[in-house]
Formats: sequence, structure tokens, C-alpha cells
Amino acid sequence: YKREDYDGTYYWTKDEWQREFQNGRGVLSVKKAPKSGAAHYLVDESGVVASESEQQKMRNQLHAAWRTLLDNGLAPTTWMSADIRALEFVRLTMRQAFVHFRLCNGHWKTDTFASRHYPQW
Repeated sequence: YKREDYDGTYYWTKDEWQREFQNGRGVLSVKKAPKSGAAHYLVDESGVVASESEQQKMRNQLHAAWRTLLDNGLAPTTWMSADIRALEFVRLTMRQAFVHFRLCNGHWKTDTFASRHYPQW
């Protein structure tokens, strides 16, 4: 997945997303469906924000990955303290399951989503 292959707003970097979010005071230029989820940086190949039900599936997949980490003694106390094995396992799991996490440079979308939801898990 390369930026030049996509036309539209995808937030390839966290800086792009933060800059637009802060400068627009929370108003983003991504395409939103009537039932778009809260994580507006998670867009599909058409540039549309993932629906709330799709984002719930993402959270469920994330919880399953974390359960695997826990069962294998690799679950960190906080997501920011995760070791490379935990990070890479979750990143790969989410990228394989959802294109939304592939449409960015590096792993910032997975890392942001995981950081946001780990405390509630």
C-alpha cells in the first residue's frame, strides 16, 4: 500500500491527522457515512471512515490479540510498555484483518487504536 496509489484523505502520517484535527478544531475532511465510528483516521480504500460496527469488529479483533498475549505471558501492563513481540504481533494481526491499518506509513494507526483501547481492556 503506497500513498501515490490513493487519491483522497487517508492520513498516511499521524502528523497529517493531528494537524488537520487541531487546525480544524475537530473538523476533518474525510468522507463519513451516516454511521461512521469515532476513530475518523480509520478509512477504507475508498477513503470512507469505518462504520461504528466495523470499528467494533476491530476492537473485538484487538481484544482477541491481547488475550493471546495474556495467555502467553506477553501482555504488558500498559500498551506503551509493550515489548517488540507484543507490538509486532498486534500490528500484524490488525493489518491482516483490516485494510484500514495498512493505509498509513509505519504502524501509527494500529498503535493509536491500541493505545486508546488498551486501558479499557
